[in-house]
Amino acid sequence: MPNKHALVADQRSGPTTWQWITGLVCLVLAGVLLVLIPNSEVTQRPFEVRTPIGETGVGRALEVRVSDVEIATELRSGPWSGESTWLVADASVEAKRSEPGTTLAYVMLRMDGGQGGAARPTEYRASERVTQTLLQESLTLGAALHGQVVFELPQGASGPATLLFGVNGDPRVDSVIAFDIDLDEVQRVPERELTDVQWGEH
Repeated sequence: MPNKHALVADQRSGPTTWQWITGLVCLVLAGVLLVLIPNSEVTQRPFEVRTPIGETGVGRALEVRVSDVEIATELRSGPWSGESTWLVADASVEAKRSEPGTTLAYVMLRMDGGQGGAARPTEYRASERVTQTLLQESLTLGAALHGQVVFELPQGASGPATLLFGVNGDPRVDSVIAFDIDLDEVQRVPERELTDVQWGEH
């Protein structure tokens, strides 16, 4: 005759239906939390102040206005000249806060990745081959600095892109001013000469 205690032990040795259900619920909740809780890349992403060309974008420490964008085959800056695919943006920048050492340290062009944005976007830093630009210029409160920022693009660059401006070289958890452009619609000129960076009003 089977031992009743042995039967009870056998019945208790395996998981019950409720234990299976509880386990499945925990797995589902864990999956939902992984989706809902953002990773560090998302939580530290810069806050982009979307601004149309011709208007002024205002961030935490910076005001920027991009008045025009062109693509030139030859770029001239004083005695220097160079041939490439040059994207030139005319801009005015001004500090929003009276902070020592405030500079236009972050100037990037983000190009959407492939058709429909399937590929990861590519970012290009403003060119440092040309020194006669706004990049790394010191900013002050109450006075706008006028000039250009320049990007050297790969031949055949096309499609949607975004100009990004910020005061920090690392813009995480900060605001950046963003201007959307379409490289296919940007005016193309054979050559462009940069003007001197100068102070003035917006």
